[in-house]
Amino acid sequence: MSMTYDIIKLNDILNIPKDRIFDFFKEYDGYYNESKKLKKQYNLSDSGFNIFSSISEVYHYENLHSDIVKLILDPETEGIGNSENIKLFVKLLNKIKPELNIEMGEEIVVKREGYHIDILVHDGKNAIIIENKINNATDQNNQIGRYYEKAIKTGYDVKAIVYLTLTPDKKLDEKKSIENSKTREKIKPLLIHVPVIDKDAEISFSDGFVKKCIECIGDSKWEELARVYYTQYYELIKSLGGNSMAQEFEQLAIKEIYADAKKLEMFCAFGDLWGKKNEVINEIVKKQLEDDLFELHPNTKSYMYRKIDDLVSLGYSLKDDSFGFIVTPGCKKKTPFGKNEHEKLSACFENLGDIFGEKYPWLEAEWVYKTVDFYKVRDFKAILQNFKLLEKSLKKQQ
Repeated sequence: MSMTYDIIKLNDILNIPKDRIFDFFKEYDGYYNESKKLKKQYNLSDSGFNIFSSISEVYHYENLHSDIVKLILDPETEGIGNSENIKLFVKLLNKIKPELNIEMGEEIVVKREGYHIDILVHDGKNAIIIENKINNATDQNNQIGRYYEKAIKTGYDVKAIVYLTLTPDKKLDEKKSIENSKTREKIKPLLIHVPVIDKDAEISFSDGFVKKCIECIGDSKWEELARVYYTQYYELIKSLGGNSMAQEFEQLAIKEIYADAKKLEMFCAFGDLWGKKNEVINEIVKKQLEDDLFELHPNTKSYMYRKIDDLVSLGYSLKDDSFGFIVTPGCKKKTPFGKNEHEKLSACFENLGDIFGEKYPWLEAEWVYKTVDFYKVRDFKAILQNFKLLEKSLKKQQ
C-alpha cells in the first residue's frame, strides 16, 4: 500500500485546520491528565504477579471476594483471620457513619451465605450484614429487605448493613432492594456504603480496612502468611477498583464526544489516523533514513542500511522496527558475527536513549538489534540520534 493512497484515505484529517486540531487536544488535556493520575494512583500499568488472579479466572466474581473477606474477618480462620480485624472493620464503619456508634462483643461469628446473606457477622446478639457488590451485580428484588427481616426474626439486633462496591458511583437501588416502605425506613439509617476505592482513602475498604490489617500484623514467622495474603488481596482490589473508575471515566469522555457531531467527526478522523499509524510511521522513518544516506538492503527490501565498514553496517528493519547492526552487503566472511563481534556490538547499545522495547539486544548471525517502541518515541529525530550514538560507540572500540 503506497503513501499516496494513505493520504487520500486520510483527506478528512488533512483538511481540518490546525487550530481546530490543537483546540481538540487542548480541550481533552484535562481528561488526559486525570486519566494519567488515575493510572498512577492505582498502578494500572502494573501487570505483576498476583496470587488471586493467577489461580482463578473468577478473581473478579462476587463469591470469591465474599470468601476472602470472610476469611479475613473471621477470628477462627487459622493463620489469616484474627479478632483485631473485626475491630478495624467496625472502626471503618463508625468513621463513615459515626452516628451509629457500632459496638460488637468478643465472641464473633462470621458466616458465609447464612440465611443467603453474603456475609453475616454477629456476636450472638449484635449483627452486621455485608452485601457484596464488588462484581457490580445488579440489586435483586427485596434482597436487602429479606436479609434484614430474616436477621431480625432470628433474634439479632442489626447494627449496620454494609453495601460493598468497587467504586463510590455504584449506588443501592433502595426501592428495588427494600420493597416494603416501612422496612425501608427502618433500614435506611443502618445502610453504610463502603467502596473498595474512594478519593478519601481512609473511608475506602482497601485503604481504610485491608491496608490497616496489613499495618497491624506483627513480625512473627506465623504472621507472614497473613501479610502476604492481605497484601496480595489489597493489590488486587485496588487494581480492580482503579480499572473500574478508569472505565467509567472513559465512558464519560466518549458520551461527550458522541453528543457533539463536530467532535465525533474529528474523533473518528483521528481514529482512522491511529489505525494506520504503523504504515504512516514506516514511511516517515524511511524518509528520515534516506535523508541520512541509508539505502535499501540489496538482499531484502524491508531492511535499510548505511555502511560503516566491510563487516558492519547500521541497519533498520521497516518490517518490525528493529534497530541496530547488520552485516554489510557483500561481506565475504563466512560467519560474520561470532562471539567476539556479538560482545563488541552488544556493548554499543548501553548508552542509548530509552526508545526500545527490551533492555538487551538480540543476537543473530547477521543482525544485532533492539526493537523500537514507538510509544516511547517523542520525536522521530530520536531514531537518527540513537544511530549516531551507536556508530560513535562502535568507533570508540575500534
